[in-house]
Amino acid sequence: MKNRRLVAMDQCVRQLSTAVSTASLYSAEHPQVVRLFTSARESLLEAIGEDREISLLRVDDQLAIGSQPMPASLYVDRFARMLRISGIGHV
Repeated sequence: MKNRRLVAMDQCVRQLSTAVSTASLYSAEHPQVVRLFTSARESLLEAIGEDREISLLRVDDQLAIGSQPMPASLYVDRFARMLRISGIGHV
């Protein structure tokens, strides 16, 4: 896997995690939430690149892109917990 893909997915997860937290305080229409979701979408599209697909897996409270684990961070851990609580194992 290309390092660019991992960096872009890390940004996407960070932005999504922050957007969800912000939306819980305000509304989904709040300008900051909209900006974060828009940025997350752009990061996701960058991670997908020319492949036109990407696989995000959750194993316990860890995330992996394809078969490569994402480095642990506050945002990756938080997003993995959100997925686990929601019963989501892969996207």
